Amino acid sequence: MPDDDEEEVLKRFGVLEQVKTGAKILALWCAGDEYSWTYGTQIPHACFDVMENDMEYCRGIVFSIADIP
Repeated sequence: MPDDDEEEVLKRFGVLEQVKTGAKILALWCAGDEYSWTYGTQIPHACFDVMENDMEYCRGIVFSIADIP
């Protein structure tokens, strides 16, 4: 949940309720052995690899906005 300062900014932009109730996407640093970054979410998605110098750097995700609850 946002702290008090973040909550004020979210109110100003009219998105506070969406942040509190919307689907979450977690950015995970070094959560596994293979990638520096991975992402976790309950949104239906497909994964793809981002390579750096022929090595796996990040496991990215792509999803449809229509699938966001």
